[in-house]
Formats: sequence, C-alpha cells, structure tokens
Amino acid sequence: MGRETVREVFSGLGVTANILNSQRMGRFDPTIEDRKRHPKITLSDSNMIPGILRKAKELRKNEKFKVTSISKDRTPFQIKLYKTIKEQLSTRQQVNLTSSLNNEHHSIIWL
Repeated sequence: MGRETVREVFSGLGVTANILNSQRMGRFDPTIEDRKRHPKITLSDSNMIPGILRKAKELRKNEKFKVTSISKDRTPFQIKLYKTIKEQLSTRQQVNLTSSLNNEHHSIIWL
C-alpha cells in the first residue's frame, strides 16, 4: 500500500492528511505469495488521529475498502501512560468498593 493508496483511503473518509512516512510492517518473504503486510503510516499532525479513527468505520460502507481497517499504534510513552492510568483506576475502584462495603457496617477502612 503506497502513499497514493493511503491518500485514496483517507479521501474515502473525507480526510486530508499530510503523510510523513509510510512503510510495510513485517518481514518480506518472497516464498509466500500474497502475504498481507500491514502499512504503518506516520502523519505530520497527531491531532488528526482521533478524527480518522472515528471515521474509520465508514470505510465498511465503501465496497472498495470493505475489508480495510484502521487502528492506532501507541508510542512507548503512551503505552506506559495508559498502563499507569489503568492501574490508578483499578486502585480507586478497589478503594471505593471497600469503603462502600464498609459503610454498610458503619465503619470505613482506607487502604
């Protein structure tokens, strides 16, 4: 999938994006015929990503791109940040559950 094909997919979504880089993921193996290798696209403006992801479901309506899907690729910083946030949420939920259970018995235990 070259840049022109990516631009065609984006135009199907009604999005104009400046593509900095596009490359195939995975190892090239000439012995495997018709091997699907996903492209990784780098955009000049990361603020466009949420809008593109919201519109990605519209691709299924277009017969040409019916089997095309778009997903986000998180940076190592984002992976670490989301993991920390998830752990904090889990801790808060456990504390709230414990405190609400103990409130029923008129005592509060904070962990």
